[in-house]
Amino acid sequence: MTDERIPRVDMIKADVEGAELSMLLGARAILEGPRPPMLVLEFEEERQVAFGSSCGRLAEELRRYGYELWRIGQVLEPYRPRPDDPWSLNILAVHPSRRDIFERLQVVS
Repeated sequence: MTDERIPRVDMIKADVEGAELSMLLGARAILEGPRPPMLVLEFEEERQVAFGSSCGRLAEELRRYGYELWRIGQVLEPYRPRPDDPWSLNILAVHPSRRDIFERLQVVS
């Protein structure tokens, strides 16, 4: 058996039904590495609460790693919780070290 390793992780898309915070804590080594991946996570308050967390806590943890959060919709816009948020949101988390990739994602209309 050979020791095959993934040389780097560029993107993580996770929909773990409320266990996103636990997933982030388990991915600490990757998130604290030299080029942390971009993340796409589902923010659902009800499911976060079921796991003893909240969307605010999840956002706080991502920001602690230095991530900027973007609401995925017709256009990307900075994520800030709003009272009229839908029950489920997809959030793109971008670390400053990955800004080059993020800027290529921006589409000018």
